[in-house]
Amino acid sequence: MKKFLSLILCAVLATGTLCACDSGENIEMEDLPYGATLRQLKDTDIDICFDGRYFTDDEMRVVSDYYYSLQIQDEQLFASTQSEQYIKYIEKNSEKAVGDFMKEIYDKTAASLGENYKYTYIEAVACGDRTDDLQIDEITSLMDSIYEENGSETTFKETVTSAKYAVLDFTAETNGESYTYTDQVVYIFTCTDGIYIFV
Repeated sequence: MKKFLSLILCAVLATGTLCACDSGENIEMEDLPYGATLRQLKDTDIDICFDGRYFTDDEMRVVSDYYYSLQIQDEQLFASTQSEQYIKYIEKNSEKAVGDFMKEIYDKTAASLGENYKYTYIEAVACGDRTDDLQIDEITSLMDSIYEENGSETTFKETVTSAKYAVLDFTAETNGESYTYTDQVVYIFTCTDGIYIFV
């Protein structure tokens, strides 16, 4: 039902303006609040819905890939959602391999949703940038340190073209039961060499 209503809303708003009935004025698309125009990607491993004015399709595909990689424990897919320098850092400085790192994340989610959970739907319900979440600057600073430790010729900050966060709600299935998992904040960094996810 939620997906159906989202698609109806997309169709209603497709013209780019709405009429405010009381005032008779047109409301420009950019003046509408987040969530007023939604689009859904269904060519991803997990269907994902978002306001296309605030996120690109590519960003949301990487978000879907990130959570799907953890769900199925696919190291190669997970690595595609992370900076190469970060993967090197995990491998060099952690007592655990990348697969063990992923398993820890999986186990934390499984503790809430149950073993063998399967995400069926993700919706980005809110968003923001560094002006209202200092965590973005903290991640940037941490990644700069990692780049320096790895001997990178550039800083992480120099590669960043966009940094934002999304608040996600999930629908998941476990053993035939459907669950809702809400208010997960994910940080999305679009860089010159890829799109990277931090949670």
